[in-house]
Amino acid sequence: MTALARPVFFVCLLVANAALFAAEPVESTTRVYKTRDGALLAEQNDAALLAFLEECTITDTQPIGDGITKPFRVEIETDTLKARAIFRYGDTKGKKAVVDGKLHLNFHDSAGFEVAAYRVSELMLLHKVPPATLRKHLGKPGSIQIWIEQAKTRKQQILDRDIDPNEVVTRVEEHQMKAFDFLIYNFDRHPGNILVDSEGFTWWIDHTRSFKPETKVPFLKQVNHIGRTFLERLRTVSDADLRNAVKPYLSDLQINALLKRRRKLVRHFQNLIKKYGEETVIVLP
Repeated sequence: MTALARPVFFVCLLVANAALFAAEPVESTTRVYKTRDGALLAEQNDAALLAFLEECTITDTQPIGDGITKPFRVEIETDTLKARAIFRYGDTKGKKAVVDGKLHLNFHDSAGFEVAAYRVSELMLLHKVPPATLRKHLGKPGSIQIWIEQAKTRKQQILDRDIDPNEVVTRVEEHQMKAFDFLIYNFDRHPGNILVDSEGFTWWIDHTRSFKPETKVPFLKQVNHIGRTFLERLRTVSDADLRNAVKPYLSDLQINALLKRRRKLVRHFQNLIKKYGEETVIVLP
């Protein structure tokens, strides 16, 4: 393929995708929190849930994996509310690490990054990361995040044949997620850390390997579509507000890289819109 032909191919790809997206089922926008038996949790407000996570008593702890951040599923309660959550310990740093066969420099796996991802998701009005905050358990600091009940991972959906994997890669929500992953530099996204609950709402989880202090993210070219609200927030949220949202959880180096990636992402979509038009690039509210 010649250099002249490449842009034409890209235009065709975007236009074809736009036609496909117009007909595809859009995932649910109904975000609710449920109890273990499927009833609505008595508290649905994020601010109240964060206070609950900070103040609750942890009554039972069960390990659920062997990850670096040592996740546990915990039973939590106050006098008025009971729920489940995931608790993560750990803050592991290394100059390099091999993850899924790929070498990553400046490797950093931190429980606190899940809280930072939640804060960024909220600031961008995405509301896709479950509420999370910091607290101690058994004398050790970590992050605690509300458990999404009656949900399947995208991986399990595919294994159960609830969804066609070929359909997944073309969904507009996948591009929105990739844009978010670029912003926070999450290189560890896979079908096992995407949840779909019983309402059909998609949650993004497990961001403990995000926020690398780098601006060259290899998958930017895969991010071709975005929602209008997300793009507007990328453009208008001040550096100060973004910095304040994540400062307790990230280093200055990581924050500066986050701000640079935000500007790079905005320029990326400005160029796409200039070339192909808003109706092709902006495909969600």
